[in-house]
Amino acid sequence: MRASTDKIVNGTTKDGFDYKLQVWVTDYIIHDCGHPQHMKDNDCCNANILAGQDIRNIYEKGGN
Repeated sequence: MRASTDKIVNGTTKDGFDYKLQVWVTDYIIHDCGHPQHMKDNDCCNANILAGQDIRNIYEKGGN
């Protein structure tokens, strides 16, 4: 089990793992998933779909 060092600001993950969206975040920006391209071509996960976006904007729009 990972010891959490997630940084949450005003209820939104700033750094760490966002459990609701299942994505890694640094300075509010969602990381790419790192899956092989053949998986990404089929929208394998939220991280692939949301990579590069500001997580605050996702939640403002009512995302997941």
